[in-house]
Amino acid sequence: MVKSKPKRTRMVRIRFTEDEYAAVSQKAIASQLTFSEAVRRAALSQPLPQPKSEMAIATYEQLAKLGNNVNQLAKAANTAVKMGQEPKVTVEHWQKVYQTIKQLGLEIVGDR
Repeated sequence: MVKSKPKRTRMVRIRFTEDEYAAVSQKAIASQLTFSEAVRRAALSQPLPQPKSEMAIATYEQLAKLGNNVNQLAKAANTAVKMGQEPKVTVEHWQKVYQTIKQLGLEIVGDR
């Protein structure tokens, strides 16, 4: 008994720029494939990016918060200087930022 090919029943709409469409069309014609077959082969053979790990996402979120803290400290210092005052940003503030960066580094590379 001969197995029948599975039917392709799913349709997908995809948008191309004029240049992209022309490039895919030329590749399909050169390969003697239909446009659909050329796109299908390209889509199924090209590797996809690796998903981000939970640690990478958490690290990114911590870095975003840290960047926000650095911006707030810098703004406070710049505002004070413009007003002719001594900045209220202390060494302790910067040490806390440094410790956070150091901790993030250890989380990324692990203990050595």
